[in-house]
Amino acid sequence: MEQNTQIDLGVTGLVDSSVEKSLRFSGLSIYIFRIKERRNMRKFVALLALIFTTNLFAAAPTVEYERDNILMLLSYSMVLKDWQSEYTGKDRGYNIGAVLYDEAANKIVGVQRNTTRACDDKTQHAEVRLMQDCLNGECRGDGKTRYLDKTTIYTTLEPCMMCSGMMAFLKVDRTLYGQADPGFGKNIERLKLPYKGEEANSRARNLKSIPAPFAERKQLDKLFAEYIERTGSDNVTAFLTTDEAKYVYYSAAFKLLTMDVVNKENESLYDQAMTMLFFTDDRDVNACFIGNLRH
Repeated sequence: MEQNTQIDLGVTGLVDSSVEKSLRFSGLSIYIFRIKERRNMRKFVALLALIFTTNLFAAAPTVEYERDNILMLLSYSMVLKDWQSEYTGKDRGYNIGAVLYDEAANKIVGVQRNTTRACDDKTQHAEVRLMQDCLNGECRGDGKTRYLDKTTIYTTLEPCMMCSGMMAFLKVDRTLYGQADPGFGKNIERLKLPYKGEEANSRARNLKSIPAPFAERKQLDKLFAEYIERTGSDNVTAFLTTDEAKYVYYSAAFKLLTMDVVNKENESLYDQAMTMLFFTDDRDVNACFIGNLRH
């Protein structure tokens, strides 16, 4: 008998327990729940409408555009799986995640989340953890990894100065981010600035920082601007515990799970993304590297 894998995509607290409809595909069961409040339902329906109308009128994506979309949606989905809410406590860290992609091998070589609270270590940002995990192992299948040239990091939030500097030093080719950070962003752009008439280091000049050209990033940027106006606070990590932010992450996961891959070149990558999402052990993703090295 075929077994269907079920996954909680982090809707606890936003929806009640009654299942209205089950969609089955690729051995997976996706549930649509009844939203508790009509106000929340309207927001959720608006997000789904944004997804489907975007897909309806969009031209066929290029291989690179579709690949970027798959991996960006995976980064949102990995965060949603372990969503940290102000109501349930933020025991792991902030709602920020990242994916490391090896362009030469067409392979996802890592996924990580922010674990600054769980590890009691402010350096444990998702991007840093991705790079640490890869350097500590043989993530690229070529022995000890020393540099990350020909890789892309997909991160749900624009990289901070620490993550940007590490990316530049390790020769990461580019990073795509799923939300701008007005208070702590544009660090890669700063690394590229000349100093006393001399050009920036070549590693910084070669690193590309790209705002993801997808609906989720635009929606999050818009919602965060409204959050700042409404609350007077520009605390992006506080915003990332709100229901508004969670709806966007949930819609991203829904979009990934229901995606029809157009380009054959991306079919194996999509399968990798599904494997990462459903079968990655959260204990590995949330492990504290520095603590493990001390023992």
